Amino acid sequence: MISSASQTGVLAWQPGIRQEPQDTKSIEHDLERALASRSMKLIADRGREIVAAGKACGYVFQLRSGFACRRRPLFDGDQAILDLYQPGDFISLENLFFSSALDSILALTNVSYWSLDCSGLRELMKDPRIALHLMRHITEEKKRIDAIATLRGQFRARERAAVLMLLLWHRLKAAVGTTVTYKNEECAFLPLTQKQLADYLGVNVIHLNRALKNLRDSGA
Repeated sequence: MISSASQTGVLAWQPGIRQEPQDTKSIEHDLERALASRSMKLIADRGREIVAAGKACGYVFQLRSGFACRRRPLFDGDQAILDLYQPGDFISLENLFFSSALDSILALTNVSYWSLDCSGLRELMKDPRIALHLMRHITEEKKRIDAIATLRGQFRARERAAVLMLLLWHRLKAAVGTTVTYKNEECAFLPLTQKQLADYLGVNVIHLNRALKNLRDSGA
């Protein structure tokens, strides 16, 4: 089992209850109606890049179905995964400020998404409620990325794997719910391969496999 000190650290990563403004639902509804009327609805197959790093991209996106991830190319030709996107998440809001995309966005499953040019989004952001709502999305993404960065810097491979699985479980459960197995256990579909999980944690696949086996054998 994970040591008591590590357990304390792991428990600290469990998401707390988020306090949302009472009108959040109405703002989301207004924003979705505006996006539906002004944007293009697109689809992409699993494995397709929605955005290419370093390329000009004057659009922002909202994922409607499926899962995608943010990847940053490294000097050795590999990719570091920075974040996982689920339905409802906004993607590439930083394109409002940068002429070229900082990272690539990869469809992990078949996805559908809305695409809106940045000038159209700036028009929508004249409504202060919508601007604050989008700022909340940016802040939530930063919080997720900061959490993974801290995992990489402070935890060993086994602890990284355990905490990442806990974070993903809460996120996937909230997004798409769970199913029950023949053992009467809750499970959720994980859209990442082991190689992608390793890229997410900053470890090689062999170390990740060992960590997952260790957690499996321990009953965790």
